[in-house]
Amino acid sequence: MQKKRIVLKIGGKSLSSGKLIRRAAKLIAKEQESNEMIVVVSAPGNMTSSLIGILNDMGSKINPKAWDHALSYGEIISASLLAAELENLGIKYTLFDPMSPSWPIITDSNFGDANPLENKVRAICRKELVPLLRGGRVIVIPGFVGKTAKNEISTMGRGSSDLSAFLIAKCIAADEIIKVSDVDGVYLDGKKVDSMSLGQLMRICSNGQRKYEKPYSIIQLKALSYFNAPTIARVVSYKDKNIHKSGTVIYASESL
Repeated sequence: MQKKRIVLKIGGKSLSSGKLIRRAAKLIAKEQESNEMIVVVSAPGNMTSSLIGILNDMGSKINPKAWDHALSYGEIISASLLAAELENLGIKYTLFDPMSPSWPIITDSNFGDANPLENKVRAICRKELVPLLRGGRVIVIPGFVGKTAKNEISTMGRGSSDLSAFLIAKCIAADEIIKVSDVDGVYLDGKKVDSMSLGQLMRICSNGQRKYEKPYSIIQLKALSYFNAPTIARVVSYKDKNIHKSGTVIYASESL
């Protein structure tokens, strides 16, 4: 049976302790037996907000490049910790680092809210990521982080680990994007919705108004611009035992 190609995006609250990181690694171990998998991670817990608080408290004019370089470490730490647990479980994986020559997320130099250069990202994904997937390796990638053509670290806006996941999914023609969160789906009027369209989702999502402001959003709006059929998305809880049959399914259409 042909394996499905999955992008698993794991949120920061689902990686906020050693116990939760072990739980995420066991989920990946289970899923990689029947799927080709790329795992995109957020910074653990509230680390990005804490780093922003420290930078603000420093009270000096720190240039945008320095901001982005400092903020990138939250996701890099998450990816490194998860990779360590995958190794402990005997899972074959490849960890991508933003400063490696094969780093896939190339952006412009609009630091703090950088825009990915999709054609460049697609070319690198096809050259570097797809062969690894076909070889049975799990790929672990820090979300949120990009790199300019001059090898400068950039970030793509708060919540943009979602963007990393959706962009990569588009570039590798993934079957499904699964967002692992601390909630078990999308709720409307206090009731969980089993499925919804992209149009419905976009009407209830929102973004922050300033650079580095944390958005209140189920999935970052900027990320959804890279969501195309036939790929489907799903929002699930890290507690769900069967992530392919739980949560809320999102279809890349204006209406169902």
